[in-house]
Amino acid sequence: MRQRASALLPGATPISSARSTTRLFSPPQYPTYYQHLRDSGYRVGCVGKLDLAKPDNWCGTEGKEPRTYRWGFTDPIEIEGKILAGRVPEPHGPYGFDLAKNGFWEGLHEDYELRASRGWITGVSHD
Repeated sequence: MRQRASALLPGATPISSARSTTRLFSPPQYPTYYQHLRDSGYRVGCVGKLDLAKPDNWCGTEGKEPRTYRWGFTDPIEIEGKILAGRVPEPHGPYGFDLAKNGFWEGLHEDYELRASRGWITGVSHD
């Protein structure tokens, strides 16, 4: 079974931790699985969309926000998803900033604005 970062954060699967969602808030007083690994001397990396609940969708320009270090990561690179990147008026995460740097962000944003204006199809992929 594929485990998401949100399932591993508390050190339990969503079923055994009574969670049915990836939108997980982890109380700071409870150590995470990643903290245990870090404290045992491991370098703990993450790359991608972590699906961990955050107070906002900001991932920083390089994906190295302080909260990822608090969760126990030593080498984080957290990115926003492409749908979120395309639906905001300006880049706000590593994916969007990289697209902007290479001249592709405006095209993505325009594409998602057009899709939103036509109404979103549900139950199927837009890709």
